[in-house]
Amino acid sequence: MIFLDDMKDYIDSLNLNIDVFEANMPPKPDNCITAVEYAGLPYMQGQTTTYGLQLMLRCLPQNYAEMYEKLNAITQSLVEIGYEEGTMPEGKMINNHLYLRIYMPESGVIPLGEDDNGRMLMSKNFYVVKGEI
Repeated sequence: MIFLDDMKDYIDSLNLNIDVFEANMPPKPDNCITAVEYAGLPYMQGQTTTYGLQLMLRCLPQNYAEMYEKLNAITQSLVEIGYEEGTMPEGKMINNHLYLRIYMPESGVIPLGEDDNGRMLMSKNFYVVKGEI
């Protein structure tokens, strides 16, 4: 199972009633999130692997507030993983893979404008530290 499968399954488990896709955003539905992997931090022998995760949100303008809140709920749940003062300081097992920490390299959303159909696009970036078990 690949890293994006785990992230999609975890987001789906939050029961936020949003379609979640991996790697590529299909033309429909109008309101959805796509998890995309990008370059993480440099790998050092004997250390954990750190992946880059981008969550891309697409929504109709009239659904902006609702979808923004769902993206925030996902963000809050992800950054709880490995947060020392949070509910999951030891990390989180997802599909038999240990995730030690998920954090954002910057705060806020990245506005990406609109697509060809006038749907709003935005993203959030994360680093995901995966443990070895």
